[in-house]
Amino acid sequence: MQLAAKAMHLALYAVLVAVPISGVLMMAAKGRAFDVFWLFTVPPLMATDRAFGESLEEAHEMLSYLMLILVGLHAAAAVFHQAILKDGVLAACCRSAELASPPRCEDARVRDFRHKKLNAV
Repeated sequence: MQLAAKAMHLALYAVLVAVPISGVLMMAAKGRAFDVFWLFTVPPLMATDRAFGESLEEAHEMLSYLMLILVGLHAAAAVFHQAILKDGVLAACCRSAELASPPRCEDARVRDFRHKKLNAV
């Protein structure tokens, strides 16, 4: 199962990179400019090639569908581990996300209070 999980994560990361790249290339091949987060406009990066643009559009669409399928399978695997196997994988994922997140304001206040209290003694 660990191999399947690693393969799934690798596939998700690959598709997350491939979808925007194929979209940018598609826009460039079709001779269209595109906005980057509404901050600035990138002009077409290559000469217009409609046939290549259509092929890239199809690849972009297929990669998008693949991403939806992979995300759905990933969510289904999480539910399977939680409901059927009951092996704590989902809890471990949540714990690792909790450990990776920055401390909340309440946590910092409690820590500062305890630090002041210990130093006052």
